[in-house]
Amino acid sequence: MMTNTWFGRRFLYMVVDNYLHRPSPWYTLHRIDPSQLFHPIPIVSPAPVEKARLPEPAMSFGNLSEDITFTLVGRGRDKIVAVDQMGRGVLYDDGLHAVAPLPSTTAPKRWPTVSVLVDSVDAEDEGSVYDIETVPQADRAGRRSVEALLFDEKDERWACRPLLPPPYVHDPGYGDDRSGEITCYAVDCNREGDGSLIWISTAGRGTYWLDTVTGMWTKAGDWALPFRGQAVPAPELGLWFGFSAKDSGRICASDMFAALDDDRPPGVDQEWEVFKVPEGSRELKSYLVHLGDGRFCVAKLCDRVRRWRLSCGCCDDIEEESFAMLTGVEVVRGDHTGRWNRMIKHRTIRYSLGRDFHQCVL
Repeated sequence: MMTNTWFGRRFLYMVVDNYLHRPSPWYTLHRIDPSQLFHPIPIVSPAPVEKARLPEPAMSFGNLSEDITFTLVGRGRDKIVAVDQMGRGVLYDDGLHAVAPLPSTTAPKRWPTVSVLVDSVDAEDEGSVYDIETVPQADRAGRRSVEALLFDEKDERWACRPLLPPPYVHDPGYGDDRSGEITCYAVDCNREGDGSLIWISTAGRGTYWLDTVTGMWTKAGDWALPFRGQAVPAPELGLWFGFSAKDSGRICASDMFAALDDDRPPGVDQEWEVFKVPEGSRELKSYLVHLGDGRFCVAKLCDRVRRWRLSCGCCDDIEEESFAMLTGVEVVRGDHTGRWNRMIKHRTIRYSLGRDFHQCVL
């Protein structure tokens, strides 16, 4: 049996929304061994889709508001921060199977939000979680669009830090459309300091970065990053990977550092056709999870709706099924320049969720 010793983490985590089954817990957390998505030896052609039962919940979350954001933290990627839109949060340590309260944010958030993990330079630190409204607004009484949950290793406690919103929220006429909506985000090391930079691209107001040390925003340019959703760095390959801004069925790679050093917008260095949802299904969410050693999990969260006319002939009945498809892919380095890397698709596993809804894959 294949082991997962070469992965940077032991488990993938899938969060399922069980709101149709109340008063059962609203959200359940399920652990998935990522090694089962990979063949011990790469094969030439992709294997057919396999079906599997979702593992039993490792943890349940209830008694929070309807909308919760989940973020994976910790060096071992085995701790989950759950924060609802009212700002109430808990930390679940999967290794210890323990729960601890988190300090509330200073103001509720308008859902959905972008939740970004920033690792600390201290190997023992849990890191920090930055929560940003997808459509940021100017601060006012009872409203903060950007806040951070910071772990203080010295005091061994979490603290909340409100931050300024991106400067474009103060532009004349802002708010009349969705031009400020965040369409892509990424994190990289700040090579001029000890912190990190959080990059955001917007629908129509360019790209900005947030310096996590100073808390200040800087405009990078009127261009957009070439990704949709979160772009993840793969240090072993020297590239950032994410779903293409033009087609979520394709994964693209970009050398962001090289582009910025050349004072040009990051472009697409390579692109691969990876995954399309089954015919008749609808793609709801996509996640790309970096597993280490050039390996990734591509998660597609989908639903399928079947509609038929009842015998009375006057109305229809509807059956809706949610499912998640997880695919293991491996990037094999090309020539010495890092160009022409190959992407190998390993196994695809489909998890049927019935009428429950998938929330996220971490």
